[in-house]
Amino acid sequence: MPDLEVTVTRVESMRSDMPMPLKGGGNFVSYREELEGSAETVLELEDGQIAAMRQSNLTYVGGWCDDIAWKRIFKMLCAETRLETLNLSGGVRCRDAGNIRIWTNYGATPDVTPAGPIDAAGVLFETL
Repeated sequence: MPDLEVTVTRVESMRSDMPMPLKGGGNFVSYREELEGSAETVLELEDGQIAAMRQSNLTYVGGWCDDIAWKRIFKMLCAETRLETLNLSGGVRCRDAGNIRIWTNYGATPDVTPAGPIDAAGVLFETL
């Protein structure tokens, strides 16, 4: 990628029962890449190898992450840009429209939102 000083020196496939743990939680699964370069290291494997590198506003993740690792990376990137995040469960999603937050449950079972309970396949409106 232009403007990103990262080189993939090797790609490794992984067995499904042998994830590679990341420092701080989560794992690489399916595959991982060995990275090197002058970009800043922002994430490492438990064994100290580089897992993700960043230069300016570009971040390169050298492997496929499990759900825990993806959430960590997204939260880190959002926090750095001061973008608010919500930890939503199952099929619950939300959207802000002016001073209204619309909660939608795409799931087949009731769930709970920060605005209160929501029925299966239901919609809940919250005034902000």
